[in-house]
Amino acid sequence: WSIPADHNPPFPSFMAFALTDQQVWVAKYRDHILGYDYGGVEKYRAWLSSEGFPQSLLITEDYVVAEEYAIASMKKVLSFRYRASGVLHEAFETDFEELLLLGEEGREVLYAGFREGLTTFFLYDPWMGERVRLFDVPGKMVHAVKGSAGAFILADDESRLYSFRPKYGFEALFRVAYEIRSLSYDPLNRELWVVAPHRVLRYDMRDYSLKGELLLEGTPHKVLIRYNRNLSPFER
Repeated sequence: WSIPADHNPPFPSFMAFALTDQQVWVAKYRDHILGYDYGGVEKYRAWLSSEGFPQSLLITEDYVVAEEYAIASMKKVLSFRYRASGVLHEAFETDFEELLLLGEEGREVLYAGFREGLTTFFLYDPWMGERVRLFDVPGKMVHAVKGSAGAFILADDESRLYSFRPKYGFEALFRVAYEIRSLSYDPLNRELWVVAPHRVLRYDMRDYSLKGELLLEGTPHKVLIRYNRNLSPFER
């Protein structure tokens, strides 16, 4: 099955993607956020404001979280829509140049904002409307993926990798020799898949060794990892 793309210069028709165990999620430019099951049946539809458009998505148990670009103010907006209904719960503008959606930490959402050479990490509780500022790190974090044992793996704009645990802190890991375009993590095998221009790299995160490299004519958007069974909590 496929989703038709609109002719939409100078912007792409599809602005953001996400994948969960049950659905594929896509944001269309100034149109909708849509969720499809793996048979191509639409299961979710949320209307977007004509005043902006999503640039990244995070799907939590209760919310569809979007990093949006507000056209009039040229600011980044963080929005929360109910996963059950698509109704907008809340949205607020930020003063950051870029936002990075990391994932869930309990019922809170972990995200980061970049401004003036620093990346600042936050925990936000959409139920209570409470935000906790965790700490700042120098540099611009541009990619994130959930790792093992509650850790997140981050990449900065100079292709350096870090491990981040909200309750324990931040640790530098190693540097990739190529520009990082996206990260994917395989919790069953403890492997990190890195998309770089014209190649995909596979690292063993137990000893940070390079286990494989695939050379390609083009550059994929992201590696999607699927299993033929559900992972137990001890395997995630």
